[in-house]
Amino acid sequence: LFEKDLDHALKSQRFLTERLASLREEIRVAEEEYQLYLEQEDILSPTTGPGEVDTEFTSVSTRLSAARDERLRAEALYDQVKDLRQRGTDPVKIPAIANHPQIRRLTDSLMSIEAKIRELDDRYGPKHDKMIALASEAASVKSSINLQVQNVVESLRSDYQLAVKNEKAREETVDTARNRKQSRGRKEFKLKELQ
Repeated sequence: LFEKDLDHALKSQRFLTERLASLREEIRVAEEEYQLYLEQEDILSPTTGPGEVDTEFTSVSTRLSAARDERLRAEALYDQVKDLRQRGTDPVKIPAIANHPQIRRLTDSLMSIEAKIRELDDRYGPKHDKMIALASEAASVKSSINLQVQNVVESLRSDYQLAVKNEKAREETVDTARNRKQSRGRKEFKLKELQ
């Protein structure tokens, strides 16, 4: 009986020793696969929680949102100006144009000249040299206003086009960051499998 128990104990010990050696080999192979995967995927260290890719994705998403807001603002402004001009509204009465500093300066100057013309009209009449000079000055200021209105409208159009391009660039950046984030997620999933 003692010999049977001893034989059984030796067999169990041999089995456990072989099993332990087998498990050690499986662990060694798994660790080699894990390390090989890290090297193949160029992963410096596995991360837990949000990492650089997540931070980048959040940042570019925020910038896209700001670019989209800017594009919508520029588009609304440009569309408003186009619409009002097509309806024949005096461009100087369009808020986006009237509030422009140079337009405001020129319209203030024109109002001042027109006030002088009204003041001096009764005294001198339209053919007097001062009246002719004021009329010429008023015409020059009106011409400057028209030129400046064209510049402001062109500037609004350019701002809108730039905002559209900026939004598209941000969308591409978000797509790239999203792809990196998804790729990182797949890699982390594979790492968890290998661990």
